[in-house]
Parts: sequence; structure tokens; C-alpha cells
Amino acid sequence: QVPLLRSLGLSLAALLLGACASHGEQRTTPSTATADTADTDAANFPDPRKATLKEGLFVDVDTLRLFARGMSKRQLYALLGTPHFGEGMWGVREWNYLFNFRSGPGGDYFTCQFKVDFDGKGIAQAAHWKPQACAAVLDPPRPPTPPAPAPMPSEPLRLAADAMFAFDSA
Repeated sequence: QVPLLRSLGLSLAALLLGACASHGEQRTTPSTATADTADTDAANFPDPRKATLKEGLFVDVDTLRLFARGMSKRQLYALLGTPHFGEGMWGVREWNYLFNFRSGPGGDYFTCQFKVDFDGKGIAQAAHWKPQACAAVLDPPRPPTPPAPAPMPSEPLRLAADAMFAFDSA
């Protein structure tokens, strides 16, 4: 009876480990890709309808600008939170997000997919956007336009002689 229980226990453990394995496929990404240059064609994005947060998340653009290649999973988790797709538990090499961005002062917004590729040590190697145009969201804001100089008076400015000081006086 003891060997039977041991065998059942090992079988159950193997099934649990198999069920927790990542279902994502492992992909290698060129290490030269960055958040600005990574190509959407090189990245395979999941279907947005399969996101755990189907409506996406409004994220602070300044916070998103802090992402950089070389960040650990722990740092990225603290920065952006939980990925929005079921990525698996072990051996995960990519995290996928759905982000919403306001397109104007009204209620209009657009949704972008953001994907981070990791190496075997959990260090971010590249980031991808879908559509690629969403990468422009991270461009720094344009500096404000300087105000136009005040117009010159049409008449020259004339001062009375009694308002001037004598030359070489205190």
C-alpha cells in the first residue's frame, strides 16, 4: 500500500508541474532591439480578447518612459504591474500588456499592445508595440512655444533732457 501511495503522489506532483508550465513558446529576440526600434513583425502579439484585463489599463506615460532594456522582471512588475495575459508561471520569456492612452482632453482614447521580451535570467531584452505607431507615445513632449516678442512701438521713445543725469556724475 505504501508503494501505491508513493506512486500516486509522484504522479500527482508531475501532473501539477505540467499544468503550471508556461504555454507560451520560447522565442529569441535580437539583442539590439530597443523599445523604439523593435519591429512589430518580429513580435507575435496575443489576441487582445484573451487579456485578463480586456478593457486595458490607463498608464502614466512618464512612468512608461522609465522602462529600459536591462530591467529585471521584479523592476518591471513594480513599474507596470501584472502582465495582462496569462503568461504561465515558470520559464516565461515575454510579458504582454494592453495600455490605453488619451487622444485628447475628451473621453477619446486609443489602445496599444506592449510586449517585453526577457532572456533566460529574467532581464528585459526588447520591447515591441502593436501598432508600431504607439511607440511615438513615449517621445518626449515638445517644449512649449516661446511667446512672440512684444511688438516695437511705431513711434521712437523720446526722453526729456531734464530726466537724464549729467555725464560723469554720481
